[in-house]
Amino acid sequence: MRTVSYAVNPETSLTEIRRNDKATFLEYLVEKEIYDFTLAIPHPYKEEDAEEWIRINEQRLEEESPVTTFAIRRGEKLLGCCGFLPAGGPMKHTSEIGYWLGKPHWGQGIMSQVVGKLCEIGFNDLGLFRITAHIFSHNSRSERVLLNNRFRQEGVLRSHYLKDGAYRDAKIFARLKTD
Repeated sequence: MRTVSYAVNPETSLTEIRRNDKATFLEYLVEKEIYDFTLAIPHPYKEEDAEEWIRINEQRLEEESPVTTFAIRRGEKLLGCCGFLPAGGPMKHTSEIGYWLGKPHWGQGIMSQVVGKLCEIGFNDLGLFRITAHIFSHNSRSERVLLNNRFRQEGVLRSHYLKDGAYRDAKIFARLKTD
């Protein structure tokens, strides 16, 4: 299987998602707060959810070049995940990013550094000109991460997402290669 590694700092790197990450996915993603701040992570998070996520990413790793989904690691320890949701066609110059971090690692500045590295990968390796992030309006931590990385808020998408039977506003942030 192909491997990938980008150094974020001397202790933290972005790598491929691995089969032995399953236990850590199950440990971190049972946290309701992670579910509350993300769109696609189910709650409760089950073993079959972790197995499916790993399977999808193993398949992508073999089929996609370049890699667009990463595990965030300190040494061999999984801390979270991040990646790109590339657009196609006339918008192939742009991609949305998404990310989550296990709750024990919140408030340490890790995600700010990770998003900085994602921007570097996006602009330099993927040839992107524009990187966006949609966050729920109540996600102040993620907003700080984006602002720390020179993203600008471009607006609010009113009732953009339906989650738990309620419409939720999303703030849209973007950073251009020239920013």
